[in-house]
Amino acid sequence: MKTAAVSQNSIPSIAGAPLSAMAQARREQGIALVIALVFLLMLTILGVAVMNTASLEGRMSGNTQEMNRAFQAAESAIENVFKDGTVYNNLIYPGNLTTTTVSYPHTTVTMTITRGTDSKKMPRAKYRQNIVSAIDYGAANFDMKSVANTISNANSELLQGAAQAKPPTSN
Repeated sequence: MKTAAVSQNSIPSIAGAPLSAMAQARREQGIALVIALVFLLMLTILGVAVMNTASLEGRMSGNTQEMNRAFQAAESAIENVFKDGTVYNNLIYPGNLTTTTVSYPHTTVTMTITRGTDSKKMPRAKYRQNIVSAIDYGAANFDMKSVANTISNANSELLQGAAQAKPPTSN
């Protein structure tokens, strides 16, 4: 039987004295523990970052929903003014102002309607076969401002103009 010669350089040693197999195993287990702890720390940092991102995206989504709710409420209030023609009739003279408050679930809308200066003439309306209307109508101009605020402090402000045909004024 041949025996293999072991060189002195291949055996681990401390201060020149060779290490036993048991001491070498203990030393390697310590390194494995350090590597496992570093890996666990990296996974923890990654998990916290993902949770923060998910939380931020949830808040952004909620804010977007509240802004949309405020916008829709402000737009709905303007639409209701168009459906209800009596608002125009209450503003008889230019410069008159009316303010109303409308409450929706979780949202309050303040509508301000101002009657602007009247137009003396509107363009003549053309009918069939180029027959032109015999009456020149004026226009009552209105400026509407709708401000909506939700319970979570999201707000939206809409401005819109409107004109209502009226019989001509004599000047």
